[in-house]
Amino acid sequence: MLPEEVGALPEVSRFFGIVIRRFFDEHPPPHFHAEYGDTRAVVGIQPIDVIESSLPPRGLSLVLEWAARNQQGLADDRERLREANRCGSCRRWSEAGERRCACA
Repeated sequence: MLPEEVGALPEVSRFFGIVIRRFFDEHPPPHFHAEYGDTRAVVGIQPIDVIESSLPPRGLSLVLEWAARNQQGLADDRERLREANRCGSCRRWSEAGERRCACA
């Protein structure tokens, strides 16, 4: 499902009028959002997979090329943030959007 308020997501990149946005604590699977004018796409990171899209074919092609070039960095960023959300006591990860573990 494409969020109606994609503009609220942090911007990661911008090229050829396409804007890439991402929340780092959003629901699985790991993904990013792309927007081009009034069209949008949600693209999985590992593997690179079109989850949903209304982008024109050329725009989607550019987004997928960008994803392939940046896949490792996107995955690394996600892991760094997951580790930052790990509880120091029980070593579990906190839930998406939560700032502390349930054991606290």
